[in-house]
Amino acid sequence: MNIAVLEPYSDRDEFEEFKWDIKKCFENYLGRKVLIYSDNHGWNNDEVSYEFILDCPYDIFWKIIPNSDWSFSIGTLNGKKDEHLFEAKVSCHDGTSTYKLQIINQEEEA
Repeated sequence: MNIAVLEPYSDRDEFEEFKWDIKKCFENYLGRKVLIYSDNHGWNNDEVSYEFILDCPYDIFWKIIPNSDWSFSIGTLNGKKDEHLFEAKVSCHDGTSTYKLQIINQEEEA
């Protein structure tokens, strides 16, 4: 289930709507740790994983997107928002990269 989608070359109103959708979904996760994994990051399909503390709802996309023109979509994984699992897709001139995101309380570290 898609939470927020921003198409390439969106106008200002579409970007504001995208940000509103992101804020509505992720403002309840502020202060939690976000774990990110991809096995097709960038033009050479690198495997990457990293983590950050969600200080602002918009970090969900600012921490992932490349420094270029891009499109972004994020949705729940398997349609179950209560599991705190999400999938993001970023498309740019390098192709499309898919990221799995898990949001956890810091006490839940694996």
